[in-house]
Amino acid sequence: MNIIYLTTALKEEDYEAFLKMGLNVSNPSNQNFHSKFIKALQTKDNVVVLSLISFPTKGVRALNSDQFHYVDYPDDYFERIFSRKSEVITIAESFATKFNCIVYDPLNLSLAKAAPKLAKKWNIPLVAILTDNPKNLSSASRYFSRNVFASVKKATGVIALSEGLVKAFHAENKLSLATEGIVEKMSQGKASFPKGSYIFFAGSLMPRYGVQDLIKAYLKTKPDYDLIIAGHQGKPLLQGEKESRIHYLGQLSKSENYLFEENSALLVNPRPYEVKLDKESIPSKVLEYISSGAPVLSTQHTKLQELFPGDLNWLAESGEGAFERFFESHLDQNKHFVNLCPNNSNERLFNLYGINQQGERIHLFLEDAISLSNKSITLANVK
Repeated sequence: MNIIYLTTALKEEDYEAFLKMGLNVSNPSNQNFHSKFIKALQTKDNVVVLSLISFPTKGVRALNSDQFHYVDYPDDYFERIFSRKSEVITIAESFATKFNCIVYDPLNLSLAKAAPKLAKKWNIPLVAILTDNPKNLSSASRYFSRNVFASVKKATGVIALSEGLVKAFHAENKLSLATEGIVEKMSQGKASFPKGSYIFFAGSLMPRYGVQDLIKAYLKTKPDYDLIIAGHQGKPLLQGEKESRIHYLGQLSKSENYLFEENSALLVNPRPYEVKLDKESIPSKVLEYISSGAPVLSTQHTKLQELFPGDLNWLAESGEGAFERFFESHLDQNKHFVNLCPNNSNERLFNLYGINQQGERIHLFLEDAISLSNKSITLANVK
């Protein structure tokens, strides 16, 4: 099966190269998810990736290589707004491959508008990848949300991170596949801090996601561990900025992040519980944390607690006080962790979400989408 994948994710080597250049690269969560999704697809199918670069590259071009082809980020504002959709379509039409299916990320408007036009022109099924509800994004305008929903409405089917997202996009009557994520084996090695000497958080540093709750609880309880914070979207250290045991590393490469995770004494997901986010959003970092084998501390998440009830240290509440109480009850007199729930879910995690397992599931789903599309075309011709 030949698939064209429309995304803003870059080839991993290119993304890390731009990151090392100090550029303001795209959201690492989005990059990592789509990168793993592409790998899963490639276990079964031929995949051509058309990537729309979504950040300024200061004149440095990403070169087309292997199955990755790029749409450069233009300097001109009006070109970014009005011409990128046409450029995506033009490049897609230049490929010699005859595609059986289009898979795309509708959270980019240029892709959201280009994908349905290509699917209609080629008479092939269109599958939207739903990773978030645009209404949950703090910077999303009504115009943006309206166009994302309109694009997904035209899709043959959807692959979503939760059943809640399928409902949020009113896609219950479409062909759908809900899967919480994809995990890959981590490369082994040593982090730049001694193994087991630190608490680690990696993710969005926006205050709404709880990182300051973790910092404040750490400062109050003073565990005998460094606190290492890595992430994007700003620097949140309003407290503890001069604390010698708190280290802000900025955004790490995926390989660096993996090393910090697997060598940590405790991995923390501090995102406060919200009913809407609980239904529609999966904290991807938690699945990544689990794959490391290190102990994990997390706020509530209904679906993940159902899947891994006894393998994580689950907090019954969110907020600074919840972390403070956890630290106080799990630190001995020397401020070392005791009675942590061990992370023994690695085998089950990979059986559910491993690259090969997910590749098989997605392949079968896309076969169903192609079959459904062919039936629709046949019925239309009969009429």
